[in-house]
Amino acid sequence: MLRRLAKGQIRDGRLREMVDRVNHLTTGGYEAIDANGAVLMPLLERVVARSKEKEEWHLYFYAMAQLLWLSLRERDTRRAFRVSEIFHQDYAHHVGEEVNPSGWHWRIYAASLILSFYVGFWQIDDAKLQQMLGLLLDYEGRYGDSWNYAADGYYMLWMATAGRDKELAEAARGRLLKADYRKWSYIFFYGASMICYYAMHEDFGGIEETISGIIGKTVPLNYQWCYNHKKIANEEWLVNQALESCLKYGSRALFVQIFGRWKKIYQEAPKGELGTFQVLFHELAGEWGQGEDRLRVAEKDDQDARGGREVPLDSLYWALCWRCYFGMLDQRGVKTVNLRLGDGPGNAAGAKWENGEKPDLAADNTQEWQALEAARYFERQADGIGAQMDKARKQFHYARVKQNFEECFLNAGT
Repeated sequence: MLRRLAKGQIRDGRLREMVDRVNHLTTGGYEAIDANGAVLMPLLERVVARSKEKEEWHLYFYAMAQLLWLSLRERDTRRAFRVSEIFHQDYAHHVGEEVNPSGWHWRIYAASLILSFYVGFWQIDDAKLQQMLGLLLDYEGRYGDSWNYAADGYYMLWMATAGRDKELAEAARGRLLKADYRKWSYIFFYGASMICYYAMHEDFGGIEETISGIIGKTVPLNYQWCYNHKKIANEEWLVNQALESCLKYGSRALFVQIFGRWKKIYQEAPKGELGTFQVLFHELAGEWGQGEDRLRVAEKDDQDARGGREVPLDSLYWALCWRCYFGMLDQRGVKTVNLRLGDGPGNAAGAKWENGEKPDLAADNTQEWQALEAARYFERQADGIGAQMDKARKQFHYARVKQNFEECFLNAGT
């Protein structure tokens, strides 16, 4: 995880030992990182603290960026916010201004990561978002180059689409076109970004061309290593990005056009683990297998939302997915389901029971729900987050997002 820094660049012996331990724990790639995440995060925090104490700024910002990335991967948002506040303090006090070019690369990447997860929290209002964007642009203007443009463009586009800001989207696209993807996945940072950009502009041709080009392996030779990432180097993953972008920021008409073009993908049983959006795409295509597994995904999304283990904006989108999914089940005649949600049927966590008394639930809290009750449960969850997002972001417009989901799924045949 810290291998891009030569050991000879680290003066402090204790820091060299800590970096060696980080690298040992991450030998083996993502599998090792996921297995050791709980140990790595506090270890990286100690690297960050000691490198600041010893003024080893090249390591300081490298470790900070990796700590932010890992905190988000591990869904430890409290830690990510804590590190972000340190980053803001560093900016205010001009800490580490003398860092070398490599250190600046990682410092700017850390800023783009902070911007990206700020977008998903209603606790961060428009003013705070603009402040963070200004900080990123300041650093990028002074010290950034094509190495930074991939991540900067990708995360700026997140902000642009959430706020329906086409001017910022153009600025993000300009960076993506100039970026160096030798160290960044071209499919993930460029492909997914441009699909989102074209969805924002309701450009079906641009989406189709981007997907066809990546599947046809027209990616520049220097960047073709990205095809080693099998999870995203496939047609379904790219189409998922297009459909999800339509639901969040696009239109029903574009969604229908894209779904019609690639519907066959979702008519076949899924080969791997299903994500929340994919459950709906398969349901819409008439592929109804693995019903019990899909209910377990709904339960997990509910638990994560109530436990604060997901970015609120993601929880909002997933709650809208399940509101539509259970409505779709009811439409095709599935009237009841067995679920563990909140405190019990028809109630969000902390809600009052209609009869004033909480019933004696089974140990695992599994209850039979009416499909429409489950739909209303998730609708309330989404409405609660949506109201907060509307207060924080002038351009979010939750009612429009909700209507788009419902039109694409519940009114798909009308």
